[in-house]
Amino acid sequence: MRKETTALLEFLDNAGIQSYLFEEPFEAPEQFDLGLRHMLIPVEHGPYDPILRRLQRMKPFSLYHLQDAFLTHYAIARLPEEGTEQWLSIGPMLYAMPSGEEVLSMMERMHLPAGRYHDLIAYYERLPKVQNQEVFEAICCSIADTIFSGRDQYTVKLIHNSQEPDALQQLIAHSDPLQEETQEQIFARVENRYARENEFLKAVMTGDTKTALKAHSLYVQRGREVVRMPDRFRDKKDLGITLNTLLRKTAEDAGVHPFYIDALSNANVVRLENVSNEIEFGRTCREIVEAYCDLIHQYALKSFSKPVQDAIFLIQSDLSSDLTLSAIAEKLNLNRSYLSTLFCKEVGQTLSAYILEKRIRRAQHLLSTTPLSIQEIAWEVGIPDANYFARLFKRETGITPKQHRETTKNRST
Repeated sequence: MRKETTALLEFLDNAGIQSYLFEEPFEAPEQFDLGLRHMLIPVEHGPYDPILRRLQRMKPFSLYHLQDAFLTHYAIARLPEEGTEQWLSIGPMLYAMPSGEEVLSMMERMHLPAGRYHDLIAYYERLPKVQNQEVFEAICCSIADTIFSGRDQYTVKLIHNSQEPDALQQLIAHSDPLQEETQEQIFARVENRYARENEFLKAVMTGDTKTALKAHSLYVQRGREVVRMPDRFRDKKDLGITLNTLLRKTAEDAGVHPFYIDALSNANVVRLENVSNEIEFGRTCREIVEAYCDLIHQYALKSFSKPVQDAIFLIQSDLSSDLTLSAIAEKLNLNRSYLSTLFCKEVGQTLSAYILEKRIRRAQHLLSTTPLSIQEIAWEVGIPDANYFARLFKRETGITPKQHRETTKNRST
């Protein structure tokens, strides 16, 4: 493939625009439209025959703007590479999201079952949009310039795939009819799915990892019934991102400060986008559930009053800062005695004891997971005197910081 075409494909991929390279004997033609026709008319290769016949009749050094039977647009051209028969398809794209009436009209014209309406809406929502026909034709010209670079003359043609509607209607007429659900069956199925979802989120809110993972397994089983996009793996990723959003809101409802939620949520989206297979996807989702349970278990503040929530967040956000009762009360504009009494009543321990516990736990984590020196860790947790830090650490844990590091190192080897 010419370097100009390779660069074009890379650019389109980065822009989120689908491209597909056809080559006889036309294996996996469903990639042409992200599997739309295969989903609507599940017969072997049949839905794509009109498209493939159109490809074979395309002239060299011509780029075709195809408007298809499903309201979508493609740029298609026979590549000029010598010794090969290849066709490049770019799309599907839309000028604008079709209205519900337009989708229903198209479905009626194609004799598609009403139960596919939401599948089509989800499909259209995913496609890239261009402003209008003039913009799309400008894109086509730019693509043609790239594919046919060095060629003095080439053409850009607008075509309608006029054979396709009749051919597809015949296939639909001879396909096994899809069983339409009754209104009662739809209601029952949706209610059941939402009940599973609520059971799962309730388990997460408690921070109980074991129960949450079990509930998640049942939730996933129900989720398999819901197919929103023709590209099944893309559909899974989108559902994973939806799961992350639900868990993020659940953590917030549980009283976890957004400061802690945001970093985890953003990292999870990146992880989900980078998974490459279904096994990795399943493992990643379970780990995300575990991470939110841990977050809620550690940082949930919903049961505390606003002054205590603010004090805990202040402590947890920077253990190296001045965390004396006077300093915290001043930052929160509260009376020292009031804050001390309220904190002890709601948390069950004094403010100073709570701070020391958090500092020791943080120190244990740093000793186990970083090469920082004991002096550096002492500074990190707000106890700059290393000797005093070591005495406090031993008093609270029964061993010295050095012994803790050696013990955890031996366990990991």
